[in-house]
Amino acid sequence: AESRFENIRRLRDSGINAPIMLLRSPPMARVEEVVCTVDISLQSELATIRELSRIAARMGRVHDIMLMIDLGDLREGIWPNDLIPTVEQILALKGVRIAGIGTNLGCFGAIMPTEENLGQLVAHAYKT
Repeated sequence: AESRFENIRRLRDSGINAPIMLLRSPPMARVEEVVCTVDISLQSELATIRELSRIAARMGRVHDIMLMIDLGDLREGIWPNDLIPTVEQILALKGVRIAGIGTNLGCFGAIMPTEENLGQLVAHAYKT
């Protein structure tokens, strides 16, 4: 797992063929690079997911995504109430596959992981 494109490029250029996860959502200008060099990425914006799908489908690929849900940290992710409609839209896309869901805690809003909020994440996983 890596958050910097330069490091991902170095890993690939040095012959590393292991799966690599991009730990952030890419800017639109780098979506094609993501499809070419990364196996899975964290995603929370439907527009970015649509673009990933478009480019991956054009290349004959399927890009795995980890759909991020905001459980109160306010750093990234879709709102829990938007989960099912968002998943339904993503499932209609040909070039991406939802590999799982995730959340970011203890970062921006200082919301620490607890049994309650991690339980919420698990409950959301069962909904999808």
